[in-house]
Amino acid sequence: MYASLIGKSNDSVSAFISCLNNAVKRNKAFVIVPFSRIAWFILEKFKEKGLIASFSIMDRYCIKIILRYSLIGLNNLSNLRRISKKGRRYYITLVELKSLNRQRNYLLLTSEGTLWSFEAIKLNSGGELLLVV
Repeated sequence: MYASLIGKSNDSVSAFISCLNNAVKRNKAFVIVPFSRIAWFILEKFKEKGLIASFSIMDRYCIKIILRYSLIGLNNLSNLRRISKKGRRYYITLVELKSLNRQRNYLLLTSEGTLWSFEAIKLNSGGELLLVV
């Protein structure tokens, strides 16, 4: 049923972000994305922050994400952008992290796991800058 999601991209995070962006632009209630561990960790952070309503594994290849919209139809994921890409990894130190724009939410992949920028600052940790919300 969801075989079209499998094997289409060498970069699972980019495929995940593209699916989310397209669903938000079209005001979909839910979206089905290919399963990957990094996508799972990112979704846990989105759920913790209240950016999505819920998510669940449909089978071993797919994750179903229920999107959350405001009363006027806006979604906080509308400005989701990938920073560190497969061909160009972007690592950030603690000093650079403290100087980032506080208005945006940055998601980092650190030695402690997937963290928001404010969590990484509390733990005095830098890492790979995955995406900005």
